[in-house]
Order: sequence, then structure tokens, then C-alpha cells
Amino acid sequence: MLPQFKVGGCRQYGKPIIFCKEFVLIQLFNRLRALDERAFYWLFHKTSALRKTRLAFWFSRSGDGPYYALFALLAVIATVEGSWLFVQRLFFSFAIEVPLFIGLKQVLKRDRPAARPSFKPVITPADQFSFPSGHSTAAFLFAILVVTSFPIWSSAVYLWAVLVAMSRVALGVHYPSDVIAGALLGTSIGVLFIALIQ
Repeated sequence: MLPQFKVGGCRQYGKPIIFCKEFVLIQLFNRLRALDERAFYWLFHKTSALRKTRLAFWFSRSGDGPYYALFALLAVIATVEGSWLFVQRLFFSFAIEVPLFIGLKQVLKRDRPAARPSFKPVITPADQFSFPSGHSTAAFLFAILVVTSFPIWSSAVYLWAVLVAMSRVALGVHYPSDVIAGALLGTSIGVLFIALIQ
């Protein structure tokens, strides 16, 4: 979870607290953090059906790394038009994506929902920190690469990416902002490598 900031720094500069930019930014940050946490608990309760049917587990697992490689291999074996370009983009973009989201997690150090003593996640997360979501980053990166190479799969692959992201909240291992940030990060990396590898 994001840290709770205090506003004492405004007084040390002799500024009225209501006009202090630091105070305004800290208050805004804390409100966004609180809103994110409330949204998490609301979504966690609303997605109970995904857990009961085990769909949340299936979608979460479908976003694991080996399945991306399997899809690329099948595309090449089937000699689908555009598959080699897709594989090149996939390889180089994931070579950047994995260390990037791991590095961001280590720098930002946002605790997962499980850090709250009152909450127990459905699954054990792979690591301690949650921002951004690695599954969401990978899913949306994969989605934009698939859509660019195989447009016929556009609707299906984006629906799948959204369900992967939702499953991470439903399983109690990510806040909504984690998966939104992951979606934006993955899409951005994808756009970059689509432009670089023609």
C-alpha cells in the first residue's frame, strides 16, 4: 500500500497550510490512495463469482510467462502471416518488460493488500511488492502485439487481457491502480517496439 504522508513540512517554511503546495499534493495523494483501497475491497467482494467458479485462477494462470512463448511457437508452426515479425517484437519487448516492471516494484516498494493484517489474499503472491502488476503489464503488452500482427483477434485478446488484470484484483494480490499502471506500461512498451521493429 502507498505510504501515509504527514503535512508538518508546510509549517517549517512559515506558509499558511492551506496555500502550501506540498500540503495540497500530499492530501491529494493520500485521498487517491484511500480511494484505490476502497475500490479494491469493493471489487474484491463483487468478483466473488470469479473465485467460486475458479475463472479468476484460470485467467490469472493464463497470464503466466510460458503461455506467451507457446502462442508464439504455435503461430510460427502454423506459418501464420506476420508470425515472424510478431515473434521478434514479442522477444525484444518482453526482454525489456520483465526487468522494467521488476525494477519499478523494487524502487516504488508498494506493499500488496496482504500487508494489511485484516486481509488474506486467495493466492500467495510471487513477490512482496505490487506496483505495477506484472501480469497486467505482460497481458496488455501481448495484446497490443497480437492486435497489430493479427487484427482478427483484437476483441478476444483485449477481453482476455482485461480479465487477466481483473483476476489479479479478484484474487486479492493487486490494487486497481496496480493493474491500470501495468496496462499502461505494457501498452507503452508494445507501441515502442511496434515502431522500432517494422
